[in-house]
Amino acid sequence: LQTRLYRYIAGLVPVRADAEDLFQKAMLTAWQERSRYDPGRDLFAWLCGIARNHVRHHARTVARSKSVLDPEIIECLAERLIEDDDFFQRRQAARTACLEKLPAKSRGL
Repeated sequence: LQTRLYRYIAGLVPVRADAEDLFQKAMLTAWQERSRYDPGRDLFAWLCGIARNHVRHHARTVARSKSVLDPEIIECLAERLIEDDDFFQRRQAARTACLEKLPAKSRGL
């Protein structure tokens, strides 16, 4: 889940160090707000919402000093990255299924 969230944030923020900071902020916020999480909701979508808010705030903060994406583009990218995440998760599941079919010695390679 952490890798997925980081990949989502990194897709929205061009500077790796900023993406790492925003990931940490999003995780901290999620921990602080954990009592507000509804277990009936998708956890990843909830985390992406938190991360998206941090990305928006970051974009406003650095708009004058750095080249930052337009908020509408951030929204489009955010939606696309969630769609792409589903593809990556299916690919990971398929890869895992294939690896499980291999003999143990071959899997070690």
